[in-house]
Order: sequence, then C-alpha cells, then structure tokens
Amino acid sequence: MTQAFSHEPLRLHPILVPRVWGGSRILRDLHPELADSAGGEPIGESWEVSDVGDDPALHSRVASGPAAGETLRSLLEREPSALLGTRVHRDGGPPRLPLLFKFLDAALPLSVQVHPSDALIERLGLRGHAGKTEAWVILDSADDSWIVYGLDVEYREYLERARTGRGAEGLTRVHVRRGDLVYLPSGTVHAIGPGLLLAEIQQTSDSTFRLYDWDRPGLDGKPRQLHLDEAAPIVPPPLEPCPYPAPGPAVRGWRARLNDPDSPFEIYEVRTAEPLSLAPPGWRAGERFAIFCLLAGRAEIAGSEPWGRGTVVFVPATSSPIELRPLTGDELWGLWMSPRPAAG
Repeated sequence: MTQAFSHEPLRLHPILVPRVWGGSRILRDLHPELADSAGGEPIGESWEVSDVGDDPALHSRVASGPAAGETLRSLLEREPSALLGTRVHRDGGPPRLPLLFKFLDAALPLSVQVHPSDALIERLGLRGHAGKTEAWVILDSADDSWIVYGLDVEYREYLERARTGRGAEGLTRVHVRRGDLVYLPSGTVHAIGPGLLLAEIQQTSDSTFRLYDWDRPGLDGKPRQLHLDEAAPIVPPPLEPCPYPAPGPAVRGWRARLNDPDSPFEIYEVRTAEPLSLAPPGWRAGERFAIFCLLAGRAEIAGSEPWGRGTVVFVPATSSPIELRPLTGDELWGLWMSPRPAAG
C-alpha cells in the first residue's frame, strides 16, 4: 500500500557505487553510518538523488517519513507536478527527474572522458540516451590536486594520440581547491585527478565516452572499454573559465554560483552562521523542485533530526518553506540546485 508524502523535503538513502578509482572518504567523512555496508570495496560515488534508467536499484528510496521505503520514481509517477513543478513537468511523457546529484571520491584519477550534447544525441539517433552537462563543487583537495579541463591540442589530434596509447599527452591540467566550482558543458574533455572529494550535479544521463583510462585495469582486472569512434562526432565548445568565477554579493546569505542561461540547471550557495530560510531569495514554490546539500556545519530543523555534513534532501516543488538554525558556533555551507525552468 502506497503512502501519501507530506510535501516536505525528503531524506533519501544514498546508493553506494564501487569504482576502481574510489577511496574511503565518502564513508569516512560524509556517510559514516554506512561504513559497514561497503564490503571493503573502494567507493567512488554515492548517488544521493537518482532516478536513472529503469533499474529500481538505481532509484533513490525515501529514508524517513510517511513515504519511507518508496522510490522517488514511484512518487514522481503518482504526483508528478507536486514533486517536479509546473515548469518542469509537462504532460505527454512519463515523469522523470532531469537531474542526478552525487558525491565522488577520487583516490586515483578518473578516466579522461567527454559527454555528448542533447543535439548530438538526437542527430545520431541514439534512442534511450540523453546529453550530459555537469558541474562540480570541490569539497576537499590536496595541495597539488588537479583536474583535466580541455586540451592543449586540437580535439582530432588528441583522439589520434589516444588511439596509439598516448592519451596522457595533450591534456590541460588545472589546479583546484576546496570551494571551487567547475562548470562542464557537454562536449568538454575532462577528468578528475587524484585526491579530490567533490559534489556533482548533472543531467540524468549515462552518455559517457571514455577516451583514455591511464593504462589500468578495471575492478574485474580487465581494461575498460574506450569509446574513441563514438566520440569522434563531438565538437568541443569554447572553454568556460576554470575554476568558474567566484560568486557576487550575497543576499541573506545566498549567492548565485551558476546561472548560465545555456545551463540546464542553476546552483546557489549559502554560507552563514545565522538562521536562514531553505530557499534562495525570490524562489517561487510550485514551479520546480530543488536539491539541497549541506556541505559543512550542523543545523536544527523543527520536527526533524539535526542535519550534518553530507545531508542531502530532495525539495518537492510544493514544499513549504522551512528554517535552518545553525548549531552553536557552526557556519553552514550549503548548495541549492534546481533545473532551469521550461519556458512558458
């Protein structure tokens, strides 16, 4: 029997994903309550808000409240406009969450990869796939941490180098540190370097073309597949500034970190030691959902358990405003992420 949900922010169970490049910080720093469930494998990702594909194992489940145990997919199908919002959900197709939010822990470098755009997916006729733009916020880094952001050579030349085992050549490495935001429009060649813990917001898509994998085996001991032929039609876009420019003035603790009209999502950041409303100024209830993540500090919420570092909630479009109160001496650092609303 299904249960009604209260339209309040939903706490969800993280989905742990082992990766050959993963580490231990997701469990140690963000989800220590799950430390016994990892089975000793390196955890590279935790999918915090997910509605990917048709496998129920990849659909987030509600952790508490009247809808505890239900998948986000089942709630979306039952009350699509209430969850997604009137400017996100459109009649005519099955209701699906357009964004995926996760944490990543890179003990080793990730593969060099690129994602196609929605336009290229359509042109190639790749049914069942979608384009993928993403953004990272760096949560922790070493002194010499780096990412790959674009190339020092032409894209076609790089593909030829990768075909001959020289994929480590021609990469542009950029040093990043805690608090940096990296914006990755589809078509941008990129990789996450070792020693980084980050939050990632992306379009809901598994369309990834792997270009180079540092000559290492996967978890099964075999080389992972490259996708150089599939990636050939991509035309990389002009590079954005990296790291993305620092935010402007704050309004009641909130700053717009990413508000590019070409991006499929928006990101707001809050840093404050004062009580705050869980929504940026000007937010209109009912129009679109949001995802909120607390990256630092601890907060009290009326009628709920305290929130700490790593707390992630799905905020339905019809959610009522709630107030966060920092615990004594804590400064809150949080991200508010939402889809760019459809026109009309």
